[in-house]
Amino acid sequence: MDANSEQIPLRRAGLLVFTVSMAAITIQVVFVRLLSAKLHYHFVFLTVAASLLGLGIAGSYCTIRRPQDSLRKTLPAWLGISSALVPSSIIWMSYPAFIPDFTSQTKLIGPMAFVYALWCSIPVAAINFTGGVVQTRIFESHRTHVGRIYAYDLTGAGAGGLLALAGMKATSPSLVFLLVGSLYVLCNFLIRPAWNWAGVFLLCAAAAVAPMNNFGDASAPWFQVIKSEWDHLIRTDHIVVNGSDFYYLDGDASTPVAMLTDKSLHEPPYDPIYMITPPGPSVAVIGFGGGLQVLDALRANARSVWAADINPTIAKWVLGPDQQITGGLFTDPRIELQVGEGRNLIRQSHRQFDVISMHAVDTWSATAAGAYSLSENFLYTKEAIADYMDRLAPNGIMSISRWLFNPPRENLRLFATILETLSEQGHPHPEKHIVMIAPVPDYEFVRQTPVWGLLMFSRAEFSKAQLERLRSETGNRDWTVLYEPGSVSGNPFVAYVNATDRAGFASRYPFTITPATDSAPYFFQLGGLRKALLHRATTNIEGIYQNSLIILPLVCILTISAGIILIWLPVKLLPEPLRQSTGKRELLALVLVGLGYMFVELPMIQAFSLYLGHPVYGHSIVLVILLITSGLGSYVQHRLAISARTVFSLLAGALLLTSVCLYPCIHTTLSWAFPLRCMVAVAWTGSLGFLMGIPLPRIMARVSVTTARLIPLGWATNATASVAGCCLATLTMVWSDNRVVLMIAGMLYFLPAFLVIWPSTATGSETAPCPPA
Repeated sequence: MDANSEQIPLRRAGLLVFTVSMAAITIQVVFVRLLSAKLHYHFVFLTVAASLLGLGIAGSYCTIRRPQDSLRKTLPAWLGISSALVPSSIIWMSYPAFIPDFTSQTKLIGPMAFVYALWCSIPVAAINFTGGVVQTRIFESHRTHVGRIYAYDLTGAGAGGLLALAGMKATSPSLVFLLVGSLYVLCNFLIRPAWNWAGVFLLCAAAAVAPMNNFGDASAPWFQVIKSEWDHLIRTDHIVVNGSDFYYLDGDASTPVAMLTDKSLHEPPYDPIYMITPPGPSVAVIGFGGGLQVLDALRANARSVWAADINPTIAKWVLGPDQQITGGLFTDPRIELQVGEGRNLIRQSHRQFDVISMHAVDTWSATAAGAYSLSENFLYTKEAIADYMDRLAPNGIMSISRWLFNPPRENLRLFATILETLSEQGHPHPEKHIVMIAPVPDYEFVRQTPVWGLLMFSRAEFSKAQLERLRSETGNRDWTVLYEPGSVSGNPFVAYVNATDRAGFASRYPFTITPATDSAPYFFQLGGLRKALLHRATTNIEGIYQNSLIILPLVCILTISAGIILIWLPVKLLPEPLRQSTGKRELLALVLVGLGYMFVELPMIQAFSLYLGHPVYGHSIVLVILLITSGLGSYVQHRLAISARTVFSLLAGALLLTSVCLYPCIHTTLSWAFPLRCMVAVAWTGSLGFLMGIPLPRIMARVSVTTARLIPLGWATNATASVAGCCLATLTMVWSDNRVVLMIAGMLYFLPAFLVIWPSTATGSETAPCPPA
């Protein structure tokens, strides 16, 4: 151990790494939540890439520039800069001078959104760079205990995930982001008193207080913000537009606030489903929002209304301060409110309903929680349709509203999903169980402006009497029936039903209409990259979907290119003796391990988000348990008599088994009590995480055999590989299947068995002491 490491004892150095890692992950998760108020979900990858690239740049910097000063002299300055950068970042992100009238806009789209995402990524990359320099220097100085330091790093990251979620739930994302700077100040005091940097942080924090909530400011001359609440899930604004109340969600989606009055109660129901159901139906509403569907059920004289929504803020408001606005709508004794993910809740209700209504529900909050995903939605998968079927009474009907384009996209994909599900359940004529309605007199009108299409399906075949009543009602409203049993021609819905080869029809159709599944729940990914590049979007909605297809490959190319530069440049700038001794096989193994970690983390987060009924639970449990158990594996790896080939073979086998068994296990046990499901998630994730924590410190020990100077290069290699892994894993998830991603992860972890060899006998120390640089 050299003089530098003696200046900061091992335990204190580990605590420093733990705290810096906790701060970095907290910033990353909260940063995603902050930007979700101004940017759509697919920009998450750019921000995550910026964070990881900051760590990679730190490793490359430490490889190229050989520091001569002791840690006690250099680290306080880096930590102090980090503490000042955190509040300064709030000011930086709140006032982009290149965006005119920034605070009066809602979501940014198009090139301006990409520019703003890059703008916001700069300070976050800088924070990760300065913190990464601290971590890399400590790894380098304590090279004989790299496993223990890496364990502190991983467990700190896990604690950061919990801190971010708990802090955002208790306060707000902007406040948590600001307070993270105090963690870097605390780290300074672990080394030596640093009141000067504490003063700098407080000064910057004071300047950042005013613009803290400016990221999603929805104010504008034509509407008034009544109140706002920003939690770990979503930002909710109560807004009055031309005298009408709305709830705005993350500055984009909105839901009108329904008012119960004698007049509104005695109006006919909007949804024609109530024209063909028995009097006094039992109703389930998935996504009650401002209450329009709940009011519709009361208009139909429903005997009970079971209503669920994922947004706790709306539930709190409609039962509290907004009762006067709603006219006490939600206090009706027939209404039972549930807060949580709708599909999971309705499956666990063990009830059957005459009507299930789901209008324009999106679970984009999954990505807002920091789950690094492309708007997965478990409400519209084939397995979800089967769950809804199970909750319908024998003659029950479900109504789903989605954006209707011409030619159709979302509705036709859902239409095909329902038909396939009915067919798999043994219904001989599934086409007789479904109806598609456009609430416009002429479907051609939809070519210019999309509308909310109404798709209805029933467990039983629609009777002639039901169809006649439905036809009469839609005729009175001047609506268009696009498909009903017996239709022979006229539009893609009819053409799909009548096609002799539906698979061929789907492959020739200009948009993706094959059913989404729980293992590939990307319902909104409706086309390929080529179409997104060549087809000009005619509406903002189309632009959102197409941008998501373009941004991810673009970020992937940029980050992989940056990663190659970050690894190649330091090697080229090393002195010739060191360059010749660089362990190229070990560096390649670190690349594979970095890729493999992300190929495990992302699909597991997504799968357990479904299993635990909420994206926050899936994200927090998988991320935290995976990091903590990986840290445990890293901490004890030097005591395990286990060879490289054994470790990698066990990992590959466990991941292959997971790819085959994970989703059958989820679907079989999804109705278990929540604590039992948590135990399954923790055990499954933890067993993988423990094995995944063993390779990196062992490989880093092999890298440092020649000189400690190669440790930063190994650190940079693994970090940049994780950036690429994040993008590549998601690309694979979107265009194939989560099970395929887990299989690839098994291959990525198996290949290093042929690249690196370490002793299989346990020793008393983590690594053999290596000569100083």
